[in-house]
This record gives sequence, C-alpha cells and structure tokens, in this order.
Amino acid sequence: MATKGDNIKSTSITDELELINQKKSALQRLVKLTSNLNRLNQGLQSVLILGKSVINISPKILDSFKLLRNKLEPLPTPKLQHTLSATEIKIQNDIKQVLEITQKDDSQLDEYLSQKGEKLIDSIEESFSEYVNNFKKKAQASIAIRIVLKSRFALSSAFLLPVPESFIKKQIRTLDKREKGYRKRIKQELITIYKDVSRILSTNSYSDEINEHLNNTRDTIIDNIKHINAGKGLDSLPLNLENIELSSDTEEPQVINDKPEQQAEVKDEPEVVEVLAKIEELDIKPLKRGIMSRLFEWSTTPLDHSWSDTEHKQ
Repeated sequence: MATKGDNIKSTSITDELELINQKKSALQRLVKLTSNLNRLNQGLQSVLILGKSVINISPKILDSFKLLRNKLEPLPTPKLQHTLSATEIKIQNDIKQVLEITQKDDSQLDEYLSQKGEKLIDSIEESFSEYVNNFKKKAQASIAIRIVLKSRFALSSAFLLPVPESFIKKQIRTLDKREKGYRKRIKQELITIYKDVSRILSTNSYSDEINEHLNNTRDTIIDNIKHINAGKGLDSLPLNLENIELSSDTEEPQVINDKPEQQAEVKDEPEVVEVLAKIEELDIKPLKRGIMSRLFEWSTTPLDHSWSDTEHKQ
C-alpha cells in the first residue's frame, strides 16, 4: 500500500521530469525558429545575387553552384527557361511577404511558426517552415539555372527586384543580428537543461532505466553544445532530445520522440527539382569589399544609403 510519503515522492519525480520536458520543448521551438531565420537570410542573400548580372557574380559564389550547374547541363534549354520563368514569378510574389516576415517581432514569428498545416496566406499551402525553406531553394535554384542559360547565350532578361536593394540588405543585417542572439540563447538553454539533469541524477532518486535516459540526455546536450561552439548550422544540430513521462500507475519511463514528421515536398518541375536536390547544402554568404570600392559606392548613392549598406557585395 502506497504511503503519503510515496505519493509526495512520486508527484515530485513527475513534476521535475515534466519541467525538464517543457524546457526541452521550448528549446526545440527556439532552434526551429532560428533555423527559419537562417533560411530567410540565405534566401534574401540569393535574391540579391539574382538582381546582379551573371557576369558580375563572384567566382567564389559561382563555385558554390558548380555541382548544380554540372547536373543541369544535360537538360534542354526550353525546360530550363520554363522553370526559370515560373520560379521567378513566384519569387517576385514572395519577396515582399518574406520582407514583412523579417520585420515581425519574436512573438509574431513564434505565432507563424505554430501554424502547423494552416495557410500562411491564401496562395501558400505549406507551413511556415516549409514556406521559408522553399523560398530559399527557389532563389538558389534560379541562380543555378541562370548560370547555365548564360553559358548557352539563352538568358535575355535580368531579374528585377520589387524593392530597393538597400532595404533587402538592411533586413539581412537584422536577421544576422537576431540569429546570433538566438544561437546564444540556445546555448544558454542547453547549459540550463544540462545542470537540471545533473542535479536530478545526483539525488539517486530514480530507477536505473530513468537514470539511463537522463544520462543519454546529458550526453546529447554535450554534443549539441560542441556543435554550436564549432559554428555549425542549426539545421544539422543533433538536438534529438527525448521526453521522459511517468504514468500515474508506475515509475517506468515512456520515451516520446520529438522529431517532426517528414512532409512531402511540392514538386513543380520533377526533372529539374530532382537535379536540384542538393540545394540544401548551399550556404551563400556575402563577400567582404575593399575600402575603396565601398567608399566609391557610398559617395555616389543617395543619402539614405548608409556606410554599412556598402559592406558586402555579391
């Protein structure tokens, strides 16, 4: 027969583990939000590249698209032209919406992120995460196709930005700053959970099976902290933290996997999409400019074009 003390102990155990699970869930949400900001950033970086003439794209960025370019070469020009046209119409429609997203505060972005299965706007069927990822992929795919068409002398018109380049650059800087802040918060949250788990383990109050799960959680946290310290992307973060639940009748743990379900990708052009399957591996970053080049741009542009706007050039 269970005593009053046993009930208090059981409740305490359940509460402590539930608190850790809540912290894990909040951390996973923060990681997902930060990953989305990174994809938005990469998409906008690629849009800026699209706004340049292909001949003005730096060799370093061209090298980033070398693999994709080689895979696209066997495809017929009309197929590539059709895909480019259809994709860039979508990009034009998306840019202003994306820029609106970048201006939302943390609570508004969190609300967007929570819209699982709901439409972001009437013309978008994907979830928020899928939407920002597809925006990045579309922009980078367009760059690769343009490079191939340029080599065939089949590229006639430039991509027109629907908003000033300086405004896009400003939003890129904002995203950079927010992402750095989020990465710092993620690391702090990992350390907090690590301390919580270590404190619970030191009490020796749980079964061997629960202790094993807690030790595994602590090891995973260490791997995550090392991953962040190495400057690696959050998309490949080995978060993979499991929840441990205690039922009302027993102290045997139930492990719940928090990995999101894989959702099918929308394929407009199967032949081209298959070739561009490795688009996720591209992480386009702007190149630093020389002082004289920046000074010339700053002195020959309108007053609202600040010195910081001249920092990068694609």
